Amino acid sequence: MRYIIKGGVWKNVEDEILKAAVMKYGLNQWSRISSLLIRKSAKQCKQRWYEWLDPQIKKTEWTREEDEKLLHLAKIFPCQWRTIAPLVNRTPNQCVERYERLLDIAQGKDPDDPNDPRKLKPGEIDPNPETKPAKVDQIDMDEDQKEMLAEARVRLANTMGKKPKRLAREKLIEDARRQAQLQKRTELKAAGIEILGKRRQKGTDYNQEIPFERVPQQKIYKVDNTETPKPNLSFQNLSLRDIVGQQRVEEEEAKRKHEEKAKKKLMEKDLSQVVDKMAKQTRDILMQRTQLVMPEVQLSDKDLELLGKQNAFSSNVGTDNEVTKGLMGNYTSMMTPTPMRTPRIIQDTVMTEAKNLVALNNTQTPLLGGQNAELIDPNRAFSTTANPTFKVPQTPNQFKKMLETASQNQIFAQPASKKRQQQIPQTPLKDEFNLNDKNRAPYMELENNSSWEYSQSQLTDDTQFIPRSNQEYLKMALQNIPKPQYEYEIEIPDLEDEEDQERMKQIDAREEEILKQKQQQQEREKQQRMKSLAIKKKLPRPFQIPNQLYDHIYNRQDLNDYRKEAEQMLESETIQLLTFDMQNFPFAGCKPVNTRISLENFEENEILKASQLVNSEIDQIKKELKVESVDSEFITSKYKDSEISIQYNRQQNQLVNVKQNKEAFKEILKQQAERNKLIMQRDQKKLDQFLLHKARTNLTGYVNIIQKNAKEIDELISTQLNLKIELDVFKKLQEQEKQSSIYRIEEQKNYYDQLVSKEKELQEKYDRFELLRYQIINEQKNETIDDEEEDNKKQNSDEDDIYLSNNRSYNYYNQNVIIEEINLFQ
Repeated sequence: MRYIIKGGVWKNVEDEILKAAVMKYGLNQWSRISSLLIRKSAKQCKQRWYEWLDPQIKKTEWTREEDEKLLHLAKIFPCQWRTIAPLVNRTPNQCVERYERLLDIAQGKDPDDPNDPRKLKPGEIDPNPETKPAKVDQIDMDEDQKEMLAEARVRLANTMGKKPKRLAREKLIEDARRQAQLQKRTELKAAGIEILGKRRQKGTDYNQEIPFERVPQQKIYKVDNTETPKPNLSFQNLSLRDIVGQQRVEEEEAKRKHEEKAKKKLMEKDLSQVVDKMAKQTRDILMQRTQLVMPEVQLSDKDLELLGKQNAFSSNVGTDNEVTKGLMGNYTSMMTPTPMRTPRIIQDTVMTEAKNLVALNNTQTPLLGGQNAELIDPNRAFSTTANPTFKVPQTPNQFKKMLETASQNQIFAQPASKKRQQQIPQTPLKDEFNLNDKNRAPYMELENNSSWEYSQSQLTDDTQFIPRSNQEYLKMALQNIPKPQYEYEIEIPDLEDEEDQERMKQIDAREEEILKQKQQQQEREKQQRMKSLAIKKKLPRPFQIPNQLYDHIYNRQDLNDYRKEAEQMLESETIQLLTFDMQNFPFAGCKPVNTRISLENFEENEILKASQLVNSEIDQIKKELKVESVDSEFITSKYKDSEISIQYNRQQNQLVNVKQNKEAFKEILKQQAERNKLIMQRDQKKLDQFLLHKARTNLTGYVNIIQKNAKEIDELISTQLNLKIELDVFKKLQEQEKQSSIYRIEEQKNYYDQLVSKEKELQEKYDRFELLRYQIINEQKNETIDDEEEDNKKQNSDEDDIYLSNNRSYNYYNQNVIIEEINLFQ
């Protein structure tokens, strides 16, 4: 069986079918539309329409205003793209892609990087194929696609059913009524008659009615000839088409059809001419998109640098005394507006907002602490509406300072007349010493008659400091003395080492990542080397750390105090190592030790020296034991011997020599037996639970089947009993029927014989009556003959009359007898 999974890349045929289906069924019947597409669901059809095929979707390049609005709305509604999309007049997918692209540009990434993990790699499935362009149709389509296309053609072509016919008829009637109404109004308007439409309005329409109107009495007034309208005898019935004329759309449609017909005929006659014409049109389009050719540069960077140096040198020429230059103002020439270019706006608001959003996305949670993200221009005006409010930088005004200086210089001047005030202000005065400044300090001259500039700009705008005495002003003036210009400091440059030079080199991000990985690997290897041998070799360790290890050694009498002290030091170090390993490297399923122990950090060379000492000690032990090598077998044998002789006593919480203390050995065996018994009980309980769970898991289905079969068997047994009871009942009925059937058969036979005899009698009677009927008919015929003869013979005798009357009476009597017998028979 072939399974069809709905989804995948959209093809051109599917897009065209979807458009036609939307035109017929509308934007609400997506299940009916999806029935035309065998590989697409209703949800996918709806998403394809609203993400790609809708004519209202804007697919042009993003403008700067749209970028600013997108970044602003992303800050207000984070991750709410379906809310942002209608405000930007874009789809949610377009907003997401543009937002990510702006963030990549702000971070300095390449948006078209082929190694971007967000891009699809060969073999991967696109999770959102509805937002991608349609795939080109194959020349040889599948049978499923051909069948789908044929079915869609048949279904979409059926536009003349009962309901569509009725709707089309109603639409035509409504359109005809509307056109007739428009034509009637147009004709009346052309004739000079205007009919205003009726407006249904509740209450009083004060535009048409007069409130509290008092209507005068009706009288006959004479009407002037100017008020009587004259009929337009030259009026003709005109339609709306005759008045409006042919529209532009109709003209373009007719022109297009004419061009198509001419092109079709030309293709049938001369195909090469059509191809040349199309190639020429394509060439003209390509010629319009030629590369922009700029004129050659007249001044290079070196020329501009040389001009700047010459201007700086010319400005320094003519200065006789450089020392007093800082104390005196510039009165050499008049101030004129310096010709300069309009300054370029360096700040990019879009990139600024994108960088701020990247910084906000990379910030950690406030629970971890730390500093906030550093934003670019954080005092920017923030708007809570959909449209961002950015401060547009203005072109600096070069004459603003001059006008401010002119206004300050006119403080002590006499007021001018109104005519003078309306004229252009006078040339601003030069006041480098601020002599005409109203905020100038009252005391400006010193004993040496030297002038000092009082810089108002150095004070803040909020606090205007005004000295109260000459001493204060003198202190302030001494503080404003310009700094010395000619101070020389000699610094010896530091020679950079090769390592610093290599560090100063710009490292690629990939190389930096590789170096970081190498450092991490070296750190892990170092940590692995610093671990104990038990952890490295994965040797078994005790689950519980005892307080003492070598009590069996301390009790020995043949050891001196130095040996015991050494053993104690070794014991404390071993316990610390065990605790440290259990703390940092616990067993699987075990909790780490609560006690915190920090070992002394040793360098690798120190650890190497210690291992050399251990190796030398091992060699010494080999010599004492007269063993060539201390391999795993030797250690295992010694360990087994020590394990047999030394056991752990849980009550005393220490190791005990079993060979020396048999009572302790018995106690240890008893403890091991109890411990093994508890372990067996625990394992037995776990095993019972496991087997019960496994039996429930494996046998639940069979139990259900058995219960079902038992129920069916009970039903069959009950039906069998009912059938057996019915069988016995019917057998009883059969016996009763056999006994009573004999009497019924005899009764029916007697009744049958009676019927046969009765029928025989009735048949005989019928034959007799039939004979009488035949005789009566013959007699009636004879009577008719006699009557005719009597009519012919008008002279009959009386005897004949008597005879006839007797004969008639006899016949009448016979008829009455026959009728009576028939009534009796009935």
